[in-house]
Amino acid sequence: MSCLLSGIPGAKTERITVTLPIYPKESVLARADSGVYMRSRLASWLVIAEDGEKSFRQFIGAEARTIALCVRKNRLTSVLCYPLNPQSAADSGGVSSADDSVGGLISFFAPAGCIYPISTAAEWSSGFEADVLQDIFRGTGESVGDTAAFCSRFNWARFHREIDALVSEDARFNPWLAAKQTVAGAIAGNAFSKNTLKPQKPTEVTVNAPDGIFFSPYVPSAPFAVSGGAFSYLYYEAADHTLFDGNAVFLMRNPARSGRVGNAPFVLARMPPSSLVSVDWKVEK
Repeated sequence: MSCLLSGIPGAKTERITVTLPIYPKESVLARADSGVYMRSRLASWLVIAEDGEKSFRQFIGAEARTIALCVRKNRLTSVLCYPLNPQSAADSGGVSSADDSVGGLISFFAPAGCIYPISTAAEWSSGFEADVLQDIFRGTGESVGDTAAFCSRFNWARFHREIDALVSEDARFNPWLAAKQTVAGAIAGNAFSKNTLKPQKPTEVTVNAPDGIFFSPYVPSAPFAVSGGAFSYLYYEAADHTLFDGNAVFLMRNPARSGRVGNAPFVLARMPPSSLVSVDWKVEK
């Protein structure tokens, strides 16, 4: 067990147990006849909890189903659970670890999460709301007390319900396609609604890529199958346009007109190994 609030004299704390989500080993492509494909295996979890004043991070093993935290009682706390995947030593330029077959840990997939005391069940769809709260904690520029007061005035339970409702309406709904800055601005301006979470209309583009299977950052999303050197992709302006083939991370870019979308084909550009998480950070079993 780890305590988020150690070192704060007189703080009323509560021991909670956060349930981790299921990391799916298999993923089905959107086309019914495309079969089932294996994801890169889960190596460990990186859990980050933050309450606007103190933060805590810990690695836990892939087999863990829960993590125990000691939080300040009834104080809004963002809990983010990042799944980490292994990268081969050969592909990472020879970086080694205790296991010679592993060169590093890739932090690619968007985190699951929850907001205490609203929930203690980390879900993939709730990672977005927990990430928005963490960004507000870190980016208001106000004092700790003012930030806490600002956050306490917003109805985070409603935020959670609105995302759940959109997922219930369409299992393919991906909250990370929303413009996070717009969502944060609506929260600050007391203008938040379900429509704030809906992404703008995408542009369909063609992406040139090597044949294979690629995964998007949102774990519940179906992977992309590339056959014939290209695939169609819905480009959302505010989204994270990266893909993962189980070993390396690729960025979608438009070499003809940088920063714009149009008829020119996009390409997948392999990203440098800066996406690796240091293997020196110990994984707690």
